[in-house]
Amino acid sequence: MPVDGAKLDPMATRVRRRLAALSPRSILLIGMGLFTLHAYPGLMAPGSFVQLDEARAGVFSDLHPPLMQALWWVLDRIVPGPFGMLMLQSVGFLAGAYLIARRLVPPRVAAVGAVVGLLLPPVLAVMAVVCEQALFAGLALLGAGLVVDGRWRTRVLGLVVLAAAAGVRHDAAAATLPLIVMMLAPQLRGAWWRRYAIAVAAWLAITVVACGVNTALTAREHAVTVVHADDQDRLATFGAVLGLTGELTIVTRESQSVELLRAAEIQQASSPLQRFTGRVVGALATTILFEPWCYLVLAIALLVKLRREPVLRALLASGIALELSLAYSAHGAGYASSHWLVTCALLVAAIAVARRFSPSPREPAATAAHPPPDPRRTARPPDPT
Repeated sequence: MPVDGAKLDPMATRVRRRLAALSPRSILLIGMGLFTLHAYPGLMAPGSFVQLDEARAGVFSDLHPPLMQALWWVLDRIVPGPFGMLMLQSVGFLAGAYLIARRLVPPRVAAVGAVVGLLLPPVLAVMAVVCEQALFAGLALLGAGLVVDGRWRTRVLGLVVLAAAAGVRHDAAAATLPLIVMMLAPQLRGAWWRRYAIAVAAWLAITVVACGVNTALTAREHAVTVVHADDQDRLATFGAVLGLTGELTIVTRESQSVELLRAAEIQQASSPLQRFTGRVVGALATTILFEPWCYLVLAIALLVKLRREPVLRALLASGIALELSLAYSAHGAGYASSHWLVTCALLVAAIAVARRFSPSPREPAATAAHPPPDPRRTARPPDPT
């Protein structure tokens, strides 16, 4: 039966109008709802069960960052299981991505970009898992979004959130250095060397505080030593991390341990929608979309292209710095290790594309602050001659 195009046009127009009428908050809530439909109650990696056991026992080891277990200890008493941590990392991700994008594109476009960034399969695959890499991404984006705010109280709050981010991932210092120095220094006053000295001092203080908190929370120490024979071995490990030598695995609902889920009293059933989206992500995980080397190339290319954009440049430098540090700190190959690089590259790419097709958020304000001159006042008087 043929479809009447005249009937479809008004319908498409009404859909576009309704979408255009949505506020940024509504868009973010819709995105949060879609993410929850896919990820509820939160996927559990093997290490996640260890962290949950320590959180419930109240005795933290240094096998994983103790600060994350401490946060889980609090949230597990409010919402038992992984759902509280899932909300913490995903809400932080959405809020931080929106705050960053809002400085460069209109608010509604920024909200759409934040939702798209969260729901892209290469990012979604890790954000749906309760793990230190996902929690770091959520806290780091939120802290960065607060630091770039013009108010000094918000900046201080952002530095506190970044300190928490530095405490939930062992190798976070390489990522927080560009975020703090390259985002904070341009907002300070004074000579350039003084501004950057203050920013570096802030990063050092945050790193020391994060390490001190984790040391104070540690009740048991694990003697875990990884020895690399030589530089060739390091390069081999780094090549595996980048996905150059073998396929990287991700956590799926099917890969979770049923026995551990039952012992932790975590919901095992999944909805048809969750099974469908899980199959889609699992199928894409075998493609080039889940090979971190692609995002390293993309991040470097974007860094060259957007070198005059301080906020985007800081995000890209943060992702690249953490990825390169894995050449020395990685204990093995895993897709989650490169999640921060993937997040920064895709988020910056989305913002750059949005900027190309949307007006700057400062243009309306600039127009209002400097209205066009009144032609009656600026008209040239007649020549008396």
